[in-house]
Amino acid sequence: MNAVKGKVAIVTGAARGIGAATAGWLAREGATVIVTDVLHDAGTATAERIGRDEGRAAYLPLDVTDEAAWATVVTEVSRVHDGIDILVNNAGVNLSAGVLDVDLAAADRVLRVNLIGPWLGMRAVVPYMRARGGGAIVNVVSGAALTASPSPAYGASKWALRGLTYTAAQEFGPSGIRVNAVHPGAIRTDMAAMAGRAVAAAFEVVTPSRRLGTPDEAAAVIGFLSSDAAAFVNGADVVIDGGFLTGSPMVAITALKDTGCGQVLDSTREVRP
Repeated sequence: MNAVKGKVAIVTGAARGIGAATAGWLAREGATVIVTDVLHDAGTATAERIGRDEGRAAYLPLDVTDEAAWATVVTEVSRVHDGIDILVNNAGVNLSAGVLDVDLAAADRVLRVNLIGPWLGMRAVVPYMRARGGGAIVNVVSGAALTASPSPAYGASKWALRGLTYTAAQEFGPSGIRVNAVHPGAIRTDMAAMAGRAVAAAFEVVTPSRRLGTPDEAAAVIGFLSSDAAAFVNGADVVIDGGFLTGSPMVAITALKDTGCGQVLDSTREVRP
């Protein structure tokens, strides 16, 4: 208990899913949590629920692709709370369409949210963490950064974010700032729900644990990496997928398409976790 007591944390994409669960975990463990998102009503409701039931939380609007918005958020958080200790870069979007079919403007948005957003976040918070004497950054990447993905834009953004995490761990480690990557597999979020029950059932079959993970299970790993219990963990890849990647993910994805899930997997709709 009290794993992050007294720390100040910013969580992006925290209105729902893994982000909301992570914000709740950090608040229960003693942190003051800033819930950020572009979903203002949902973000406000999440912060109010956490403040009522779990700990200290507040909501601030944030488009992670907007450098000026990042500056506004970190300046306000530091002014009110005298510093920043934890950043969880969770905001992300997916867009499933093949290399030849994907709309380039849509692909650019995926890259900006999934890659440039965390990059801007680290640029914004690291000076404050250095002034504090250190900190912890957790980038929520994806199992798609460890294998091939049917979504080239999503896969490319996540592979790049994994590489950026490694570079940041090297660059910021001497300042006492740890940067780690978590790689969720199939987690029961709104993103998974949009894919449909058939896809979820197929993932359950090809996952050794025979089920999807929960946002709370992902949040517990993210929370651990944010805490001093992981003080010597830096530049790590931590997989949260029930064993999915121990097999052959692309074979499994092909099998999903062969079972009639291909229309969902090739959808051009943008989805958020």
